[in-house]
Amino acid sequence: MRNSSSPNLSQCLVILTGLLRSANPHWRDKSTPLCGNSLRALLALRQRLREPLTHFFLLVLSGAQSEARRIWNEKTRGVVPVVEMMAGLGAFVDKGNLHFLRTLIRESDLDDELLPLVVAMDHLETGDRSPLEKLSAEIRPIAEEIVAELQKKLPAVGERSAHKAHA
Repeated sequence: MRNSSSPNLSQCLVILTGLLRSANPHWRDKSTPLCGNSLRALLALRQRLREPLTHFFLLVLSGAQSEARRIWNEKTRGVVPVVEMMAGLGAFVDKGNLHFLRTLIRESDLDDELLPLVVAMDHLETGDRSPLEKLSAEIRPIAEEIVAELQKKLPAVGERSAHKAHA
């Protein structure tokens, strides 16, 4: 059953249009280069929103976690290639959605397929390095690289992990 308070594709475009308008009140003025670029960007985004992973990420960004979960379960899981999913999720993880995304991966039984990302996310959530140290020589560098990238976006989590390691 669809929650009527969760944004659909059209509502997401309205949200983006509002963001453009607030960033530049003259965004509709066709004489400005920003207008043409903004309209082209919106049209391109409209096409990309039909891609399940893009739609999912936009819903998470807008705070519509129940709708994002529905898109994940109905259109993303089992459809989007694992490599694409790993790249997208790794780039998308932030302090506000780390736990939500990790929960979805766990509920979807994708821990093995997304192992480097999962171990990196778990390390950042708990500060425990032991799962990283147990990874094979082929996978550990990938997970370490993901940890380093995520720590750049999540310095407080990275600092907490470092603090726990010294305690």
